[in-house]
Amino acid sequence: MQKEVQTKRHEQWRLWIDEQAKSGLTQKAFCEQKGIDASQLSYYKAVFKHQRNASEITTPALVPIKLKESPIMASDILMTLPNGVRFTFQSTIHPTHLKNLLEVFKTC
Repeated sequence: MQKEVQTKRHEQWRLWIDEQAKSGLTQKAFCEQKGIDASQLSYYKAVFKHQRNASEITTPALVPIKLKESPIMASDILMTLPNGVRFTFQSTIHPTHLKNLLEVFKTC
């Protein structure tokens, strides 16, 4: 039962806070017009702002990102022949294969 009372009280204060923001009146003038305590309005504004900020912190937004693919990875081996021809090998190439390729390139 107490939870229901608290929920209704919070709903009423939220309405007054929204109404005051839209009214263009100062908090003091609005509260005098409505017959409510200005310090209570300030209190509930802070409570609801804190709740909103806490929910924003705990629920991060997912933002899509686009990755750019690099033409040559930092771990790749780049070889340029004297005639300007360039070759790129993965750093995981077996040394024997690389040796055989280098032998072929010497004949170019």
